Amino acid sequence: MVSKWLTFVAVLTLVGCGSASTAETSSPTLATTSSSTTTAIDATGPPTTTVASPTKTVTPTEPGITMEDVVAKMQVIIDQSFEASDPPEGVTGPDKLECLDTGPLHRGSVFACVLWPQADPGLALEAAGVVAYVTDDEGTAAWVAGTDTPGTTEQLRGVYDASSKGLYCRDLVNPEYQYWFNTGDRGPASYVLTLVYWALEDEPDRMDEDRNGVPCETVFDPDVVQEVLAGGPMQ
Repeated sequence: MVSKWLTFVAVLTLVGCGSASTAETSSPTLATTSSSTTTAIDATGPPTTTVASPTKTVTPTEPGITMEDVVAKMQVIIDQSFEASDPPEGVTGPDKLECLDTGPLHRGSVFACVLWPQADPGLALEAAGVVAYVTDDEGTAAWVAGTDTPGTTEQLRGVYDASSKGLYCRDLVNPEYQYWFNTGDRGPASYVLTLVYWALEDEPDRMDEDRNGVPCETVFDPDVVQEVLAGGPMQ
């Protein structure tokens, strides 16, 4: 399990994927991934040891933020949370993000990384997957983390490919439906996953009827929407 003392890590018990659709949906919002491999977390089954990187895909963007910028800002928040915490004996420092993705990002980009605990060898702490959504063009990101969360963008794409397509906002908060992107509630973590699903669906108007770039805002409490858009780890 993820270190309980890390209050900034949201460990989610996410339900399984829905039935797969035969329709193929392109994902221009996925970050570019390098050709290396890494030990990662498998969100759809037993842990994997190595995964191949996905095909490089990236959305053209105005000069501005990069993957490195976003990850650096996320790491600063993680470091600050560690400094303000009281870690247990054996923990040597804040968790460290490891991300394969590179290149330019923009509002609406999504990606996944691994969050590695820093601790003495004798202290058994599990790594967590992190799924993030870029909320603005300044490099702010909101994210969720957990041991059953994808640890690479390729794994995130695989989870999406196995999920039902064409869902509505109401489907992503209905506890009776079993989709990976549905936590069964309407809290901040659920809204992050809703944003990720919306982005992977190519930002359909059916989830953003007023087309203001903020999907499902009538389904979630306004305070939840604003909290997520402000960025940071969500629970």
